[in-house]
Amino acid sequence: MSSKKAPDFEPAITKSDVLVINKTDLAPHVGASLDVMRADSARMRADLPVVFASLKQREGADAVFAALKEAAGMT
Repeated sequence: MSSKKAPDFEPAITKSDVLVINKTDLAPHVGASLDVMRADSARMRADLPVVFASLKQREGADAVFAALKEAAGMT
């Protein structure tokens, strides 16, 4: 049994300008729930942007770029 501690992602989730959840197409194959991720990110991030994408499948790229441009003040 490994004694390694799992990484603490909370600061990245709660403080990043934009949270991009990528590879959403893999969620069903690994037992992850996008609904739970949506609820958790809404709870943890309040009004900060969250974008779900599957960039390799070319899904959500426009939303990712739009959120990044807005966060950078380029809109």
